[in-house]
Amino acid sequence: SFLFFSMILTLGLDSQFAMTETVTTAIMDQWPVLRSHVSKVVFGVCVTCCLCGLPFCLNGGILIFELFNVYSAMLSLLVLALAEVVLVCWCYGMHNWIDNLLEMGVRLSYSTWYWKITLKFLAPILIICIVLLTITNITPCYYGDYIYPDYIQACGWAMALLPFLPIPLCLLLQTCQASPPGLLDSSGWSRKSSGETTSMTAVVQGSYKSRDLE
Repeated sequence: SFLFFSMILTLGLDSQFAMTETVTTAIMDQWPVLRSHVSKVVFGVCVTCCLCGLPFCLNGGILIFELFNVYSAMLSLLVLALAEVVLVCWCYGMHNWIDNLLEMGVRLSYSTWYWKITLKFLAPILIICIVLLTITNITPCYYGDYIYPDYIQACGWAMALLPFLPIPLCLLLQTCQASPPGLLDSSGWSRKSSGETTSMTAVVQGSYKSRDLE
């Protein structure tokens, strides 16, 4: 039992480390001036998360937990993952993504076709199926025999739809600020032009072939 609870404790700590690092990295990437105050940023994020988690420790905390458990990741993660796959594989281009991997020294060889098939076709189809099944099986939030009232259900739906808000806002912002040739132009997404990327890809592939011959 000691080893089991030690595993649970370390698993929880590792998860918190990863989530805290993700948030602090995003904050410091958005405001680079904060990179010289890493400890203060981490402390502020930890205090904020602690304050947000206090209501879950009160008498009605289990009801709040169940509301978050049902609505927080019901559709948002699936739809955002679908949007990410579509943007990378279809808007940015699968070949550009593979060139970026080769540029970073990632060796793909025959697995290139695996990534093309899974990310470009199988992943969107599976996510769409899961979204449709989730929508058809939606039931009102409840805990035991207690069904949450309608206004609490409305709060849950607002929480579920809130992660989608940045998508139209960022789309509107980019549309207003975008200069020709258009919003979905990906020419500036890569560090190198297409010719330089192609030559870099050839160099990387050539180095791998020479290494194999050795």
